[in-house]
Amino acid sequence: MSICNLIATKYFCKMFKNIFILWICIFVFIISLAACGRRPLNDRGLSKIIPEEILIYSLDYNENKMSVKNVTIERRQTNDKEDIVYAIISMEDDYIHRTAYYILTINYYDVGGWIIDSWEEYQETEAYPLQPPSESLITNHLNERFKNFSFISNDKESVKDRHYSYTYTYFVNDEEQNFTRYGEITIIFSLYGSDNLFWRPVINTDDLNISWNIIGNWNITYGRDNVGKLNISQVTNTSIHASSRNFGRGFDQNFIYNLSNNDETLTFQWSFVDSTRTTNTLTFSFNANSAYMRFSNYAGSTQSTLRKI
Repeated sequence: MSICNLIATKYFCKMFKNIFILWICIFVFIISLAACGRRPLNDRGLSKIIPEEILIYSLDYNENKMSVKNVTIERRQTNDKEDIVYAIISMEDDYIHRTAYYILTINYYDVGGWIIDSWEEYQETEAYPLQPPSESLITNHLNERFKNFSFISNDKESVKDRHYSYTYTYFVNDEEQNFTRYGEITIIFSLYGSDNLFWRPVINTDDLNISWNIIGNWNITYGRDNVGKLNISQVTNTSIHASSRNFGRGFDQNFIYNLSNNDETLTFQWSFVDSTRTTNTLTFSFNANSAYMRFSNYAGSTQSTLRKI
């Protein structure tokens, strides 16, 4: 073999060897890429594929969407292209923070990569407020009960049974048709729920004073007809003196009255037995701006309106 042929042969072998090594490297690189693509996602990768359904919640029936703040992997099991993850998902918006506990079933697809195909809670979602209830929400609840009220103070209470509470104190001074009410009240808002959240208000009226203004004469009206009269001459803290002569035997006596509806409905009763030995009951009820009398016996009942003369 000539020197030229020998050189050509060695050059060809070297070039073939280099090409072969190059193809091996390319093959290994492609396999490595595929393996890296199937590598389970870390917590940051998981946070980017959390389904929208987990992020959506409602607050007082208004739907909102949160952003993922952090994902903590509590435990996981990975088999080839399937990844089962117990994930603690922290998310929030401007108003609420929620911590959710989900078992995520994640599958790897050649087109699309890792996708969460299903999820289920393994522990109840926890939520707490980042802001107190809105001023309009507080005002709307107070307007359902009171006319004139002024703000005194507010306070955020510690967590009780995983519920955050905000307490607001107001002074009330209302002049109604049948009573006046004045004094301090507190309204406590507590946040309840996990996905469907709502503010639950509780109004405390223990320090609210109600003074009844029902002394005087009342017409008892059934439809368009006046069917009787009632006179109230005295109202104390425990009893009421009333009289009437329009119901057969009539009455003129003191009655122990009952209070209900947050002490804003006053009720007393008078019963008598008629000539047929039937027990008849008259129930007189007064609230803020109306009053009525209910007549009842075994046959049923009728209701009349009380109108102050």
